Amino acid sequence: MLPGTVISQGLWWDGDGKKQRANSLTSNRLSDMGNGATFFSATVEVKRQ
Repeated sequence: MLPGTVISQGLWWDGDGKKQRANSLTSNRLSDMGNGATFFSATVEVKRQ
């Protein structure tokens, strides 16, 4: 894993629907190069627990 990379350690169902999923980090917009997907990078804040 490269420094600065974040990996989700698992995905769990949220029964009440109040939490965000990993997919909420991605935009539904199209890229400026070829109108492709823009899900290759996302900015996140990581805090050690």
